[in-house]
Amino acid sequence: MLRNLIGLISPYIPHITEEIYNEIFSDEGINSIHLTEYPSFEFYDKEAFEKGEILKDITVAIRRYKSDLKMPLNAPINAAVVYTEKSIDEISEDISKSMNVSNLELKNGKPDIDEKIIEVIPRYDIIGPKFGKDVQKVKTLLREHIASLEENGKITVDGFELNRDYVERVEREFFKKGKKVNVIKDKNFIIEIL
Repeated sequence: MLRNLIGLISPYIPHITEEIYNEIFSDEGINSIHLTEYPSFEFYDKEAFEKGEILKDITVAIRRYKSDLKMPLNAPINAAVVYTEKSIDEISEDISKSMNVSNLELKNGKPDIDEKIIEVIPRYDIIGPKFGKDVQKVKTLLREHIASLEENGKITVDGFELNRDYVERVEREFFKKGKKVNVIKDKNFIIEIL
């Protein structure tokens, strides 16, 4: 650390850093601090960046949840469980305080919940002009095959090529042990609001 420090300040106080270098680091085989390579700095911390991205994504998801329910963004949430494969222990307090969650629990894996699709809302602005009189048939096919459509992005059923872009949104309900629960799903995590 001292070696890097004197390397950084050597252009500003050359004589003092030269003396320090010659006294302490003369065994490096270079006669002067000014002949050494300037210290480099790695500004990017990949692990911290990934945790920051997860923190942002979880915060955005909870804010969207509160907004969709017309709750004030600072409204308290009694308890929530975040299921993820990522290690986020260090940011749990940040999530809890920023989103006003009284009891936040972190778990690995996926929750034991049942998902029921309530409604599939198609994008009529796309499917109307494309399928014309077959819109109702396409709407029914979208509803019946939404799981494989979400997984694959594109499928062909009964001669109709269906695309994920044909769906505006999918309304779901989630149940845990027969009781309805609120769930926020993302590609990296699932949040169960208790």
